[in-house]
Amino acid sequence: MRPARALLSAAVFAALLSGGASAQAQPGRVIFACTMQGSGKKVEVRDLGTGLSYAFGRDLSRPELRVTRPYSGWTRTPWKGIGRAIYDALNFTNGGVRYSVYSSHDRLDLTDRHGIWVEVPGRDPVELVCRNSTVITRIQGFERVPEDRRD
Repeated sequence: MRPARALLSAAVFAALLSGGASAQAQPGRVIFACTMQGSGKKVEVRDLGTGLSYAFGRDLSRPELRVTRPYSGWTRTPWKGIGRAIYDALNFTNGGVRYSVYSSHDRLDLTDRHGIWVEVPGRDPVELVCRNSTVITRIQGFERVPEDRRD
């Protein structure tokens, strides 16, 4: 390899390792995103065209948790048509922990609630609630993932 080409290759590699802008860009359409109440941490679910990517943390360019799965690695819990809340959720399991990213609209008091349910076996589920002013949601009617058959 010629010295100039080797130097260029090394520079590109170093930029990628250092978290350059091109390494941080996340492709795909945002299906769900928000900032959590209290902690200020963020969540983002993107449709990559072959599956979904989930990222969670204070800085999504270096998230605490990033999980990418094909569509078959996710499930969707659609509203069943009963009850006061119209809801939809996208679910996946990672290391035995179940994550459900949800959007809900209460038809009686006209309030919205969005967030994440985290279910660790043997513990009570934890709900992380979004600040409504930060929510982007396209979960309702997202049918690229199989329906969850848990009842």
